[in-house]
Amino acid sequence: MPDPSPHPQPKPSPRFAHRIANGLRQRLLHGALWVDRYISRLPADTYINLRWPTRKPFQLPSLDLASYGGGLGDELMITPALRAVKKRNPTCHIRFHSRYPDLFRLYPFIDEIIPLKRGTLPAGARLLRYAHLAPPTRTLTHHLAEQLGLNIRHIEPEPPPIPASLQNPTEAIPSPRIVIQPGGSGWTPNKQWPIELWCDLISLLLPHAHVIEAGTAPAFGDRHFGTRFSSTAGSTSVLEFAAQIRDADLFIGQGSAGMHLAGAYGVPSIVIFGGYERPEGIGYPSILPYYIPVPCAPCWLTTPCPHALKCMHAIRPEAVAATALQSLRDRNLIPVHP
Repeated sequence: MPDPSPHPQPKPSPRFAHRIANGLRQRLLHGALWVDRYISRLPADTYINLRWPTRKPFQLPSLDLASYGGGLGDELMITPALRAVKKRNPTCHIRFHSRYPDLFRLYPFIDEIIPLKRGTLPAGARLLRYAHLAPPTRTLTHHLAEQLGLNIRHIEPEPPPIPASLQNPTEAIPSPRIVIQPGGSGWTPNKQWPIELWCDLISLLLPHAHVIEAGTAPAFGDRHFGTRFSSTAGSTSVLEFAAQIRDADLFIGQGSAGMHLAGAYGVPSIVIFGGYERPEGIGYPSILPYYIPVPCAPCWLTTPCPHALKCMHAIRPEAVAATALQSLRDRNLIPVHP
């Protein structure tokens, strides 16, 4: 006679159960980001009150925060929101998880800095993000602040307070000093102005100013430009990098950490946006933008450009050099030609 009892079903392995749970979390997150992208296109106050009809995040007694993006610029864009949280709710304990703790622990409106590494972010922390909102309807800084329930007015990053004892490694170089940042994060290859155009630009600038390459890695290999060119790329701390930008007479770069530091310190800046993103998405008043509105712009594309970076090649070194030199002349940093 057959056994009427059902055969016991094998239990799913812990690894299989984890994959199922993680898949469900990813689906829920994707859905939440899709909804957020849709409603964030409403006016800022409408969006904030719709998402948080009662208590807003900035009204909480404490906040655990981190930037979803991995770059210094992504974290700098959060500082206006943190500044506003402390102004609106002075007793809020702000705990910021940063990849650049040496710089962010100097801010007076951040109560606690925790170095951010893989696996160190607590489950309840808020990740402030903007990639799902691209192209943005307001500045990225506005969108980041709105994720804390704030509609802010001042979008420039808070200037990093650099200790007086820290020495800018290029402070002995005579003025005018133009700091350039040809490279940036590895988020997308479509922010990169071609290196050969950078070389042409440097050659046009050197008769009139000293040019300093800054950043995380040298971009020009064994090329030599003469004694008025120097590079500290890859050899400075994050604080020394910030000091170089602060003390520059002009900054030239792409959408990068240098652009955000220049915006914080009010340093006149030429930013080569190409067609990747609109300058209005950044909005710093010190920026002189080069944006090429080709039909596919703004693309926010993270894979290689299918049009061979047509928008970037359309930006000519002669035009950028003319803008740079005019900026220096307007401030009497180089002679005005008769």
